[in-house]
Amino acid sequence: MEEDSLPTMDQLCQIVRKQIPGLSPADDDAMLCRFLRARNCDIAATVHMLQEYLKWREETKPNSIDPTTVRISVLSCQALFGGTIRGFPVAIVNPARYFPAACPPHIAVQYVTWIFERIAARAAHLGKDRWIVVINLAGMGYQNFSLPFIKNAAHILQNYYPERLEQAYIVNAPIFFRGMYALVRPFLHPNTQAKVLFTSASQILPEAIPEYLGGTLKAYPKPGDTFERILEFYGINPPQDAPALSVIQNSPPPPAVPTETESTTSIPGGEVAIDDSSVCAPPDMSPTELDAFNEELKAAAVK
Repeated sequence: MEEDSLPTMDQLCQIVRKQIPGLSPADDDAMLCRFLRARNCDIAATVHMLQEYLKWREETKPNSIDPTTVRISVLSCQALFGGTIRGFPVAIVNPARYFPAACPPHIAVQYVTWIFERIAARAAHLGKDRWIVVINLAGMGYQNFSLPFIKNAAHILQNYYPERLEQAYIVNAPIFFRGMYALVRPFLHPNTQAKVLFTSASQILPEAIPEYLGGTLKAYPKPGDTFERILEFYGINPPQDAPALSVIQNSPPPPAVPTETESTTSIPGGEVAIDDSSVCAPPDMSPTELDAFNEELKAAAVK
């Protein structure tokens, strides 16, 4: 086929629109292009993916998630906004603050979806359709690792927010995470795998990350801040009569080793202890080990 005879992205978007009556004017061509790219411009695969996406949004209503339903995750500051890199908004993820034993799986999935909606809105405000994630693994242990949760989070990102991830920087990676990543990697699409880079926080723009990662960002909520204060940081004003979260009242608090820097966040039904020293710990992988690991991942990707 002659190159000039290939349909343009605009033409492909129009073809897709005709096959999905449920698309609204709000579903712009930029969104359709992301789904087309995610399925290599295969019309049938793109239509199927969009139909699943529309069904999911109708069932879960992600843009209407009440932040009080994910209060336990919000208060522990598992994921927060940083600054910008190359104009893309940055989300900081702290897995050491996630305890599967204390946070029901459906709450964790709701929280991830809520974060995706918030960062997508921030990207749109900045005139971007993608975002950057900095995953801070300092202090992370096996008690913070849940393969089913990671599988669900990857599914949501790749199927309902396709082509939204610009880059994922993984910092402060302990050596044992190499084995964990081997379990996680099969759930990541090759395009997503190619965007993952293991590095050190010192290699990231200081203005984009908080002080506890060596950056210069000061306006940053932290464990111990009130629920309302954290929501203000997200640009959300919580309702005056926000109900107390009851779903976790019978959940045990996550384990924590008391330290002088420990701050405690009060949550209905118990307290979640957050050790801030854990997120400041130095990385276990040296720069040389990080470079070698990234090269291993690149070699594995081309096999």
